[in-house]
Amino acid sequence: MRKLTATLLIALYAATANAQLEQLVESIEVRVTNIDVVVLDRAGHPVTGLTKDDFEIYEDGKLKPLSNFYEVRESVETRGKSDAAAAPEAAAMKDPRPRRVIFFIDNYSMHPSKRAEVIRSIQKFFDRLLVPGDEAAIVTWNRNLKMIRSFTGDLDLLEASLAELAKSSSGGLSMDHEVDRMKSRCLNILDDARNMGIKGPGIPRAHEECLSMATLQAEDLFTVERSLTSAIDTMLSTLGGVEGKKVMVFAGAHLPDHPGLDLFQWVDDTFQPYIKDMQPSSFTMRGRRVLTSSLDNVARHANANGITMYMIDAADNMKGFMPNAESSTEAVDVSSSFASYASTLTAFAAVAGSTGGMALTRANGFDFALNTLARDLNSYYSLGFKPDARQQEGERSIEVKCKRPGVSVRSRHSYRSKSAQDTMSDRVVANLFHRSMQSDLAVSVTTGGMKRQGKGWLVPISVSLPASDITMIPDGKEVLGGFDVYIAVGNEDGAMSSITKKGQIIRVPNGAAEALKKGPLVFNADLIVQKGEHVLSIGVIDRITSSSGFARAKLSAQ
Repeated sequence: MRKLTATLLIALYAATANAQLEQLVESIEVRVTNIDVVVLDRAGHPVTGLTKDDFEIYEDGKLKPLSNFYEVRESVETRGKSDAAAAPEAAAMKDPRPRRVIFFIDNYSMHPSKRAEVIRSIQKFFDRLLVPGDEAAIVTWNRNLKMIRSFTGDLDLLEASLAELAKSSSGGLSMDHEVDRMKSRCLNILDDARNMGIKGPGIPRAHEECLSMATLQAEDLFTVERSLTSAIDTMLSTLGGVEGKKVMVFAGAHLPDHPGLDLFQWVDDTFQPYIKDMQPSSFTMRGRRVLTSSLDNVARHANANGITMYMIDAADNMKGFMPNAESSTEAVDVSSSFASYASTLTAFAAVAGSTGGMALTRANGFDFALNTLARDLNSYYSLGFKPDARQQEGERSIEVKCKRPGVSVRSRHSYRSKSAQDTMSDRVVANLFHRSMQSDLAVSVTTGGMKRQGKGWLVPISVSLPASDITMIPDGKEVLGGFDVYIAVGNEDGAMSSITKKGQIIRVPNGAAEALKKGPLVFNADLIVQKGEHVLSIGVIDRITSSSGFARAKLSAQ
């Protein structure tokens, strides 16, 4: 995942001179934490009609009283029906929060035909996955992250983007092609060795050469899959600072916790008939390339941002188990194919289960998987509680129990209590990708003419807001206030810079306070960016009231 470089050269101008940064007011803001809960009966059908008294929620093992509760049921509304045309009960059961969905398509691991099947199923259930007022983004992965459609509420535009994606090629070599090419070279080496005689030195040398090729391929797979988890993590960040029902739908065929282990299993199976008492390489290589930590971080990040993950396994479940005309390497591929398939499915289940979602396979077809996802998005309970504000920021475990017998409960397993700075940083990142960020402060940003500087481009920026928007409090013969400015730069493919924060204290004599409020506060800076098209995100927060405002601008460094 490429990270953008943005260097900030600060010059801050306000109605007063710079002062030492200090904390003006110590306040504790207790926000309600919402946990969405899916409740199913033994047949897998949603259980409706439960009340607040049917649930218990535990934070770090301690029972918490519920402060908020509502049920969401399947709505009959579609894009062709207004609220007035929908059934009264169904309309009343809609979630008041908008849905924000990321469709993440792994082009690198999926066969094009499977990708087309997944997209057709998404299109089939689109009216239940998204309704007017929702937002979604479509991203693909093929060793690099590409945002096909940035967040938009234009559902027709999203459907058109899905249709175009279904018709497009993945571009470049797929994972299957690269692995098959390695196996084919290995089999050719084995054939040459067999022609020299099974008892000769050719077979052991061929074995060593194939192990070397498998090692290189496994290293490449590990690097690619770790980069994929980083890309997933990046897209999770785009939803951290927005409200609503947040979901990532990931469709892919390969994300095992031990990338490349199946290759060593394949080498073992291939050479087992020719080398007596051969030490299985799959055992010695098991702990060398492990994605468990990266996958766990993805689940934790999703939970910290309140995002439920649905992992669609789009692998060809016959590959390696049935002869395939496209590959000459599958005759001895059964055990390694099973190892790869099982490892990926286990990883999918762990990530999805931890966030309250599901790992969806195509055992009953992708329509079944997408229908399950649509059902979850339209039938659930939202439980709210007030966290213990005296505890430090950080991850806290969550457990939800339902008193109704014979039901199963799914919800995320943890959440993260964030500091005010972390929360504001999330919102500034969200402002890169969402145009509907709510602002309490009238923040604006303008950019000046760019000029080349070294390997980058220097961009003057000016952030302004009415001084009357910033709260001032008496402090002896003076009044005191302050604000923080957050700055980030991103692009349409999800890459982003680190977040820069700069603060300003405002201290003026009592007699000058009214004159100060009549003018703007202006923050000037020089930003150095890389070549390309970028989005500049600005966030300003009042240090006393925590009121915030956001602005964004396009930057074209050519």
